[in-house]
Amino acid sequence: MPSAPSPDIDAIVAKRTKLFERFAAALAHLPTNPSQTEKTFADLVREFGEAEVRLVSAINMRRMTEERKPPQERLEIRWREYVGLYRRFGGERPFAPRPAFEKLHTERMDCFDRLKSSGRLSPAEHERFLGLCELLMTSHYICEDLLPETPPKNPPPAGA
Repeated sequence: MPSAPSPDIDAIVAKRTKLFERFAAALAHLPTNPSQTEKTFADLVREFGEAEVRLVSAINMRRMTEERKPPQERLEIRWREYVGLYRRFGGERPFAPRPAFEKLHTERMDCFDRLKSSGRLSPAEHERFLGLCELLMTSHYICEDLLPETPPKNPPPAGA
């Protein structure tokens, strides 16, 4: 049975999650203040390291490409990603069937949109956002290279 993530992995995951949030906030300001955004990215490289910023940048580029697709196609991509991550890392988490997933995903995206537009969330919104991210394993795709696989005892049905 795989072991739980080490404190070092937990720290890296937390750091990547923080970088991802700050990166998204910086992108939100790009059209209105490019010079500030450039400075912010330079600050991110100094704080998190070039390799980590490149990783998050690549993930963001893939996500931004997916954002150009119709909403139902994007939702299908997220659903397939969730099911795949759940099969690898679901552990003790409850599995969200498709209707529940769609509701939770929509709520998470509403929080994410508020983060992108304002650059921050209230403490309660941030806590809810992190809880949704954990439940839906949305941060796992930015750290799957670090995490031991923890398949659930009851994987989702085939074709889920």
